[in-house]
Amino acid sequence: MSQDRLRNLVFLLSCTFVILGSIYLCFSIWPAEDAMILFRYVRNLAESGIISYNGNSYQAVEGSTDFLWMICLSTFHFLNLPIYLSALLLSFIGMALAWVQLRKTFPSKDKVWMWGVMAIVLAPQWWAGIQGFSVLWFTGLICWFFSSVLREKPWEVALASLCCCLTRPDAVVFVLPLLGFLAFKQEKRAKYYLPILFGFVLPGALYFAWRWNYFQAFLPLPFYVKGMQEKDLGLFSSASVIYLLIYLIRYVGLLILPVSMKARKWKPQSWAFFLGGVLIPSLFYMTVVLEQNVAHRFVMPILLAVLFLFLMNWEQMKRPIWWMAIYLLLSSGYSFTYFVRTLPLQYDQIAHLGQELSRYPGKLATTEAGKIPFYSDWETLDLWGLNSPELSLQLPDSAILSSFEPDLIYLDDETAVSLLIQQIDSPYRKQKEWDNMVFNSLKYGIETGSYSYYWIPVQEDKSNWSVWDKGLFSSISNSYTNKEDLILLNNSFSYFDEVERLILMHRGRKATKLYP
Repeated sequence: MSQDRLRNLVFLLSCTFVILGSIYLCFSIWPAEDAMILFRYVRNLAESGIISYNGNSYQAVEGSTDFLWMICLSTFHFLNLPIYLSALLLSFIGMALAWVQLRKTFPSKDKVWMWGVMAIVLAPQWWAGIQGFSVLWFTGLICWFFSSVLREKPWEVALASLCCCLTRPDAVVFVLPLLGFLAFKQEKRAKYYLPILFGFVLPGALYFAWRWNYFQAFLPLPFYVKGMQEKDLGLFSSASVIYLLIYLIRYVGLLILPVSMKARKWKPQSWAFFLGGVLIPSLFYMTVVLEQNVAHRFVMPILLAVLFLFLMNWEQMKRPIWWMAIYLLLSSGYSFTYFVRTLPLQYDQIAHLGQELSRYPGKLATTEAGKIPFYSDWETLDLWGLNSPELSLQLPDSAILSSFEPDLIYLDDETAVSLLIQQIDSPYRKQKEWDNMVFNSLKYGIETGSYSYYWIPVQEDKSNWSVWDKGLFSSISNSYTNKEDLILLNNSFSYFDEVERLILMHRGRKATKLYP
């Protein structure tokens, strides 16, 4: 078999394996918790024409950071397509766009573009896309931007820049440096001035003016919430610094190492991609608290910049195929672990509970702003403040909770609730931390004396699981199965008896009533 045919065979087998695994998951799992937060905005926008978290409210709120993604999904939903299906369709459109852009950019005799496609398909971020996040759609837009920079297409550069930043605001950290390179360092820089001005700067300014008029805020709520959290090193988050260093060494180090050996021969474009696509974004993400970074989805732009840098310098390196082959082998192993971590989403009890709560109208205060609010369609107070402006810069306290009067309080037990209960006589806490939010919510429930308490498992009992899941994936399965969350149900709720039966008896779940 010739080398060319072998390369084609490996390419097709890799893509086929991942796509078949994706199709299996698409028909098996529930979308991820944070993905369903955005789905709630999508449904409300399509049905009411207002960007809001609570559909029965006329208050415009944007806790969603993926604006263009939300608009596209809302359009599909307005045409009666299911939201999750629409998300998957857009994800595959994004992958097709990435495929096309790589082929346009690297049409070499060695089919370099093919290696680029495999690197994306076998990356862990793929499985975040299957869970309903925008990362694969975003991947297509980033590849379009990077490709248009290399192919020197001014209007494509401007439009791709705008689409990237409208999809995720943090795209500016790699878009602006590369635009600066084109506008100030290129010999043909004059031809970029008008496209960047009319295709990116002015539309971007109009968008932010509209944002301020519509939301009274320039940025989505999650940026303000995360900005309130203390940084261990002042400007940087120590956890994010450690994470980025590990990611750069462990996940993309095999691509960075060989290309960096030829740094003395880099052309200006390579330096621009390294500084604007790798170094500056890495420093930025080190300052951000990277919560819900499922399968490394937030740092996908860094992976793509490293990948483009590698492919741009393909002919200058020794044995690039060997470096890429080893990288793909390791990436496949990392990716498979995230595929496995996605499997337990098919047994999610919380999504089922949300569906059955939709029979009864109620008000929900919760730390988990995705599945239960989406499926129940209850008026919801997001206790962490990502979707409730009144809590974006502070924690819930007695005044806020008594004003909202929740019928049900749902608390994700990421901390030792039993220890917090022992401290319940201490004052309400002010510092924006997860434990303090749970403590304040518990304190409110205990002080009012109006709630019954229940421990509920997050996943179905593992006795219901298949031999496949219990055997090969038992260690991961158990970590999900053993997790329990806390529900506080208002004793004066009009549908108390019906909802209590749901909590205690739903799908054989072994819920535990704590009090009274």
